[in-house]
Amino acid sequence: TPRQLTFHTFGSRLSGGAWAQGTPVSSGTPTAGRPAASAVGSTGFGVIAWSRVEGASESVEAVSGTGVLAAPSERLSVDGAGEIAFNDTETVTAGADSTGTTHVLFAQGPAATRRIVVATVAAPAIVPPPPPPGGGTGGSPGTPPSAGGAPSGAPAPSTGTPVVPGAPVARQAFGRVPALRLPATVLRRRGRLAITIRNSEPFAVRTTVRVRTRTRKGRRARTLLTTTATIPARSQRTVRPRIRSRRARSTLRSRAKVTLRVTARAPKGKARVVQRAVRVRVG
Repeated sequence: TPRQLTFHTFGSRLSGGAWAQGTPVSSGTPTAGRPAASAVGSTGFGVIAWSRVEGASESVEAVSGTGVLAAPSERLSVDGAGEIAFNDTETVTAGADSTGTTHVLFAQGPAATRRIVVATVAAPAIVPPPPPPGGGTGGSPGTPPSAGGAPSGAPAPSTGTPVVPGAPVARQAFGRVPALRLPATVLRRRGRLAITIRNSEPFAVRTTVRVRTRTRKGRRARTLLTTTATIPARSQRTVRPRIRSRRARSTLRSRAKVTLRVTARAPKGKARVVQRAVRVRVG
């Protein structure tokens, strides 16, 4: 990370309630730092992903497995497909599901033709442990394994039932800035205000929408109306709060400029606030 003496990506392992000393998982000689992403499934199979910058070259790499700190790194980005996007809303993200299948998401290419790249690494199936010496049923499917456990390097759940990799699990927390698009204008019609919000996140977002007067010198902003709504994943929704107060009716006139302030909540992580100055259009 940028705070280390080098720009390598470091990883650590939790064992017996204590973290081991961090060791580099990246290769080469990075010349710039980028935030890394990691995810671990319930089987112990996980991934660490990062964007490696070395001079004018940049690529997305990752290590995965149950012993990710010792595994060699793999390149996930596509050679010749353009630069790796890195900004407030686009960065390397990782996730894992209950089967241990891991997913790495990033954007690559010039702005006009940028593409979202998803790399999925399926966790290996759980192999039932062999019977203990001298016979026994410890390795039978559906029966808790007896002493000896699973083969070295394989995850060992409570039963010997094979794990089938499931569908990809989308990211459930915001990046640095929520991927919400607020309108430039809002429509006043029949005593209501129509506000259309676009959600580009891969998950539904719960929002609290406030329309406020603009802050002026010596005068603080006042909230004119408030409503709540859930915006489905990768779609838009128009909320239509009723204009009730006399102040709101007099302020929200044609061509008036107000502040649209949206508090967004992801399934996981803290709430974030996005806002924009918008104009009122009377229809």
